[in-house]
Amino acid sequence: MKKVFIFLVGVLGILSLCACNNEKVHEHNPSENWASDENDHWKTCDGCSELLDKASHSFGSWETVKDATEEEVGSKKRVCGECGYEETAEIAKLEHSHSLSDWVNDLNDHWKTCGSCGEIVDKASHTWDNGVEDSLVTLEKGNATYTCTTCGYSKKEEVLPYTKVGALVSKTWTNYEAFTMYVRRDEATVSVRFVSDNTVFTSAGRYSKLELYFVTGDKVDVRDGNNGVSRITIYSDKSHDGYSYGDRLITDYKVNINDNGKTVIDVVASYEGIGTTKDEIFGLTCGLWSEVDTDWAPMTSLDSTNLAAVEIPSQYVRVDKDGKCFVSAINDYPENIPTPDYDKTTLTLGYPYGVAEPEDVKNSNGDDIYVKVTNGATGFKFDMIGFGNFSDTEYLKLVLHTSETDGAGWGIQASDVSFLISKTKATKKSGLTDFWGYTNFTSEDTLANHQPVYELNELGYFTLSFEVDYTEIVEYNADSEVSFIMLEFDNGVIYNAEPWNTAMTKDGVGVGDAALQSSYQIIKDKNLTVDKDAIIADYKYKFSTNYYANIERTDYTLVLNLVSFNTFDNDDFIRFIVDTDATAVNGIWALDSNDVGFVIYKDIVYLTTGKTSFWDGEAQQFHSSMTTLNTPTYKDYGEYWTLSIEIDYSELGLSVTKDSALKGLLIQFNPSIQNSGFNFNGYVPVDVALQSNYFEIK
Repeated sequence: MKKVFIFLVGVLGILSLCACNNEKVHEHNPSENWASDENDHWKTCDGCSELLDKASHSFGSWETVKDATEEEVGSKKRVCGECGYEETAEIAKLEHSHSLSDWVNDLNDHWKTCGSCGEIVDKASHTWDNGVEDSLVTLEKGNATYTCTTCGYSKKEEVLPYTKVGALVSKTWTNYEAFTMYVRRDEATVSVRFVSDNTVFTSAGRYSKLELYFVTGDKVDVRDGNNGVSRITIYSDKSHDGYSYGDRLITDYKVNINDNGKTVIDVVASYEGIGTTKDEIFGLTCGLWSEVDTDWAPMTSLDSTNLAAVEIPSQYVRVDKDGKCFVSAINDYPENIPTPDYDKTTLTLGYPYGVAEPEDVKNSNGDDIYVKVTNGATGFKFDMIGFGNFSDTEYLKLVLHTSETDGAGWGIQASDVSFLISKTKATKKSGLTDFWGYTNFTSEDTLANHQPVYELNELGYFTLSFEVDYTEIVEYNADSEVSFIMLEFDNGVIYNAEPWNTAMTKDGVGVGDAALQSSYQIIKDKNLTVDKDAIIADYKYKFSTNYYANIERTDYTLVLNLVSFNTFDNDDFIRFIVDTDATAVNGIWALDSNDVGFVIYKDIVYLTTGKTSFWDGEAQQFHSSMTTLNTPTYKDYGEYWTLSIEIDYSELGLSVTKDSALKGLLIQFNPSIQNSGFNFNGYVPVDVALQSNYFEIK
């Protein structure tokens, strides 16, 4: 019973508890309006004050409330799309907008001014252009107008004058650049201006290059390997580059090319760039290579006809610190060149032969050498006196010639012997038929029997002696004639090649074209039993080698008498060309159609007319079947021969008489041309390719 009671009591307690938890739950009553702060918005329960729906504002775009001005700030607002909260902000004053004037300037600067506030804006120094001078080439002090490239302000300044250095030699090219070079110096730079009256240089397909050379310092005798020589090359495509002939690069220079109507090329280089200072004298020259014409145009110096060759720094024109130009062999005034303490004329007496003087050679190392030859008991001795720097790389080429057959066009005979002679050694070679087959030393060379003796005199000149044994000459015999040629070389390069007829001289006169063995000089005559001088006494004209002629004019005929101490073989012949109206045609190897040519053999003489070229008919020995009216008379006296032929004036032309002015040319062929010019009572050998050099027939 007790247990039942306890159970009932527990049940009643539970029922009572359940009755208490069954009371009504609270429901929020949100406020009608949103509450907010600067970050969030929310609502409040009117019953319990609980915060409801709190969230961050969701603002829309800013709207301008008040526009800002340069004087006052403005304002703007934005509104939360949920609660309507407005956020405001200030709009900064507007920055000042200048109302700028045109450029204002003074001598040094330019600027603009604001018309509203008066502020100075964009002030800077002038940026000057290259200037426009009053004259393209100002040879006296003048003015240049410089313009600021920013504001257009202009100023005039005095400019230093240019000095004319020289001009490219005249050329007959179809197109020719024809530049003239000018120079001036200021405190920092040297300016070189090239002017051509045409625009050929930069024209399409021209491919020319203009070379500007400087030589500085004291070493001016050579170009290659000389740190003092530098070159700036300007090409037709307007590109350019710098080059030094030593180990110093040239880079500090500028090139400007204007080809509007004329071609004007300006080169401005710093003194440091070319290796000198603002006070030192330097030399310069130029030259132009035409790829189209495959020809080189050197420069003539100042207003003379003297070349200032790029290969010879001693020929460059000098420029002093004031821009004055003058000719000197060194970078100094001519009066400061030391005078040698010797008498050159006295020293060279008895030395009849000369290797061409430096102004006639291709390289500045070329020396002024005088030669005498002595015939001794066992051989020839060549004694030389030279003025210049006979360096270790230089040498002489000596060819001794004994054959009565002469080579042409640098051809020599296999019996000739060639020697190369330096300061310290001499080598030899025979069996050659080409002069150029032996022009440099090799390790396989045969030493000559004798070695040269070189001495440098303390006064500045040098001597060189060399002996040749008769036994070294292949076909030498006591009765033979011996002739020689001598030229100067440096490492395989010939010096004295221009002008061709003075490559070697005798008694100061050019011996003729060194490429022809007929120009070689006789150092041993044939041993004759007859008196040669007496035989040739009446023969005024000497031509080729050992050929002599005399011409008589009778009432009706021209009589040509020939004598020679050389052999006259059956296929040898002599050409005698007569200019019948004494009107010279100066084209190379050109003839007047009125001229008459004779081809003279031992027993027959042919004549040709109507030719306008010397070489017309060369394959047929210049003749057809037409012969002269008279037969030649040929006589062989053993040691010499004579030939005489009478030519009727009618064969020269119907109007030719005893009194007609006639000119002539004599050349021997065997059958190649043997041309060393001709002498008339000592007349200088000249270029027989030009009729103006033909001799008068008196």
